[in-house]
Amino acid sequence: MASRDEVALDLTPPQEPVGAASRLQRWLTRPWAPPAFAALLAAVIAGRGISALPLRFDEFFSLTAVVTDPRISITHEGPLVPYYTVLWLWTLGGELTSDTWLRVLSLVAVIATAVVTALIAKRLAGVLVAYAAAGLFALNPGVHFVAQDARPYALGMLLFTAAAFVLLRAVEGSQRGDWVGFSVLVLLGTVMMPNGLIIFAPLTLLYSQIRPRFFVAKRFLLALVPTVLLLIVGIVAFSSAIATMRASLPSPAVSWIPTGVIWTGIAEAESYGAPGTFAAVLLVLAGLTAPGRRVLWGVLGSVLLVWVISQGPSSQWMGRTFITFIPLVTIAAAFAVARMKRTEIIAVMVVTVLLAGPGYTAVRLWDAPADLRLATEVIEREADATDQIFGDGYLGEGRSFELAAGVKHYAATEPPWEVTTEPTREFWLLYPDYPCEELFSEDVRGGMNLRRCAAPS
Repeated sequence: MASRDEVALDLTPPQEPVGAASRLQRWLTRPWAPPAFAALLAAVIAGRGISALPLRFDEFFSLTAVVTDPRISITHEGPLVPYYTVLWLWTLGGELTSDTWLRVLSLVAVIATAVVTALIAKRLAGVLVAYAAAGLFALNPGVHFVAQDARPYALGMLLFTAAAFVLLRAVEGSQRGDWVGFSVLVLLGTVMMPNGLIIFAPLTLLYSQIRPRFFVAKRFLLALVPTVLLLIVGIVAFSSAIATMRASLPSPAVSWIPTGVIWTGIAEAESYGAPGTFAAVLLVLAGLTAPGRRVLWGVLGSVLLVWVISQGPSSQWMGRTFITFIPLVTIAAAFAVARMKRTEIIAVMVVTVLLAGPGYTAVRLWDAPADLRLATEVIEREADATDQIFGDGYLGEGRSFELAAGVKHYAATEPPWEVTTEPTREFWLLYPDYPCEELFSEDVRGGMNLRRCAAPS
């Protein structure tokens, strides 16, 4: 006779509630309750402090893309143009560009992903797994980070998670509409974030337990044809841009593979110290059940695949490559939580919350070259109207993050200061490698000082 772990994913559904708690239990088991809980928890935890930090380095590129000539983005960041287009629409053509509004799009995507994650978990294994998945997802430091990051990762995660949900429906029912929906969502996800395609290794292993060899079925293969064609066109069209990632991303050493494994649970989250502890919790829980191990083997195999690819002409070795794994690893961990006794569930969730705390704090600490919001406040307080701002081209392709860009974005009124790379009067400088007869200096975080310099002699 097959063991409990070897049978289908379904957990034994709760018995018809009786006693004083019956109405609460009936309410909690209604179809809309788990996804509503997931949405509320993700909104509260991931949304808190969304505007506390100024825009990070990469976020300034998103800002630049929606307030300047779009041809600049096409030339330098071709693969990101679909996201920039969505962000441009979200900001009403670059009119609404506060830090909060730029990031709310990602927060909305994270909340929606939480809902879809709960729906997948419920469809696979019941209500208890759905609630466990909702809690683990909302506590994840990696989720907190992408929810407050004006970049494409949260939106890409949503599209691929939605594709996973529709694929589950298609595998179970094989309805034409579900296969068409799956095809469209995978195509959109690939347009938004091609790295998300690595979700298919663990997804195929997990769903094969429901319908063996579905991945060689005609409908599944036909559904992927548009995406395959898109990939071919994209690789040809953006081959030079893809190759430039070799300059900014490393060729990982064998000793880096454990870091990649950690990323499957948190997708980097800017660091893997405190958040990494939370990832370890998810990975350990995922290994306690047969369906969880299927997901785990899939994500580990994908890490090795990305490692191999990153030895070639273009590296993809970064934590956010693995962002689409977070919902699946979460569900895999939830399988184990739901099979525990009530006292064990309470103990596990208490420990998980405690371990999530340092990660929650870590992703809300400043980790960027400089705080341009603070730098702007200093300039507005200390500068004369005749002063100049040094920058706008000094960092080359990194000019989106220069001091001039920060002042333009954060200044309370239209900035009166001339921007130049050849100052003739007293000027403000953020870069330590340019000559400066210092008149004033203030720390603006990131190990950098904002300085007011005397006019060049």
